[in-house]
Amino acid sequence: KSAQGDAGAPETFYYLGLIAQEQSEDERAIGLFTKAIQLSATFAHAHVALGATYLKLKDYARAQQELEAGVKLNPEDSKAHYNLALLYARLKDQARAQAEMQIVERLKGAGKAQDADEAAPPNR
Repeated sequence: KSAQGDAGAPETFYYLGLIAQEQSEDERAIGLFTKAIQLSATFAHAHVALGATYLKLKDYARAQQELEAGVKLNPEDSKAHYNLALLYARLKDQARAQAEMQIVERLKGAGKAQDADEAAPPNR
C-alpha cells in the first residue's frame, strides 16, 4: 500500500497533527503525533513535532524525551536541535542550550538543515 492511500499510515497522523498544531489544538496534535509514533517508532519528525508541542505546553520532561528521541533518530534535523536549545534554555542549562545552537548553525552552514515540514517518510 502506498502511504497516500493508507489512512492508517503514520504520515497521515503526522500531517493531521501539524494542522492541529497550526490551529492551536495542542491536545489534539499530541494525540495525532503519538499515533504516528505508535505506528512507526522511528518517525523522527513526529517525535520532534510532539516534543515541540510539549515544549509549548511547558511539559519539559516529555518535551526533552521526544526531542532527544528525534535527534537520535535524525541528527541532521536542525529544527530538533533548535527546539532542544529552547528547552535547555528554559531549564537554565545554558551550556547544553549553547551546544545545541552550535549544532543548528553548523547544519545550516553545511546546507544540511532539514525542516520538519519536509519530512521524509519514516524508516520502517
